[in-house]
Amino acid sequence: MIEKITLTKIGPYQEHWATIYIDPNNSYSAGGGRITVVMGDYVGSAFFSHVGQPTFKEFIAQCDPEYLIRKLFKVDQWIPVENGEEFIEYVALERLDAIKEHRSSGTVTKAALRELYDELKSSEFTNTSHLYDILYKTERETMESIFGDDWWFELNPSKINRIYTFLDSMLTDVIAEFKKLNEVTA
Repeated sequence: MIEKITLTKIGPYQEHWATIYIDPNNSYSAGGGRITVVMGDYVGSAFFSHVGQPTFKEFIAQCDPEYLIRKLFKVDQWIPVENGEEFIEYVALERLDAIKEHRSSGTVTKAALRELYDELKSSEFTNTSHLYDILYKTERETMESIFGDDWWFELNPSKINRIYTFLDSMLTDVIAEFKKLNEVTA
């Protein structure tokens, strides 16, 4: 029998809602079943056939948000940067030492870095190969000086996925509710 659970005042600012449908199914294991989670624009569903817990609610209560995000929504925590500003932010956070090293050794000039910065800040691209294609030869040479000849292939600049962050906050509250439900029935 499918059970419907509605939660309100959840998420990062306690202003969101979720509707959860639980369909216990002990065909394969005592605690197996299907969970469907509806949270506004995001809907995820997964079937868990072989679990070690005696009930499906206990299984959900012991899950961590990262696991449920992967199973229900198939959303990655990190996604590629999509514009020059995000690329600059990635470089500033992850690769600043390389830039400082090349700047202090004289292999990259301040003027070359400024040209690269000016070109990057207004760029939009789908991946680093696309960025390689849209950069002028001088800016590509600056990138090669800092990150190596195959930077466009090996460098994978990424940023945190805001959807993942949102789902993580929401599922943390959903799991907390299942923990409360298990305490009440115990």
